[in-house]
Amino acid sequence: MRLKIFPWLGQEFVSLSWEGSGEGTVEDETRGLLMLFAERLRALGLSLDHVVRTRMFTRDMDVWIASNQERRKILTGKARSVSSSHIWPDRLGSRARISIDLLAMFPPASGADKVMKEYEPPTVVLRRLTLGGILFLSGVTDMTHATFDEQFPVIIQRLTDTLSDGCEVTMVEVLAPGTSGRTAVSAS
Repeated sequence: MRLKIFPWLGQEFVSLSWEGSGEGTVEDETRGLLMLFAERLRALGLSLDHVVRTRMFTRDMDVWIASNQERRKILTGKARSVSSSHIWPDRLGSRARISIDLLAMFPPASGADKVMKEYEPPTVVLRRLTLGGILFLSGVTDMTHATFDEQFPVIIQRLTDTLSDGCEVTMVEVLAPGTSGRTAVSAS
């Protein structure tokens, strides 16, 4: 398992990443990864309730559907988080059907709780989450159009709707961990 603990935007984060074994059902594989992450978080004084984002990579569409449904069953209540998921078989080892990246946040000094916003109607993913002055967004895509030129305005409109739906945000320029781009948005 890959583990990284790091400060970012005035908060402390835990990043966990690993891929499944390819054994049992897709649901078993997904559950196994999330329970492994839960054990690791417990050793750090955290739980799945502290998860703010997950990102999942799957082998194909059937695995994508089953693993997303299982993730939704496990990450309920305070464990809800924003997420994204991708079909990307080349990112996986030869046996794994799924890989998960998980980002958890230590409780902010302010004592603030997660503020979660669902899509209407609710979907597998949260629309957005704020915690400790940071805004987290689920991945936004458009599978109704064939080309990027057609998808782009739909995605931008969805992001605009998310940010304008009762969410006060301020753009901040920071170097996002693990990237070379300046990409973070902070909630005020």
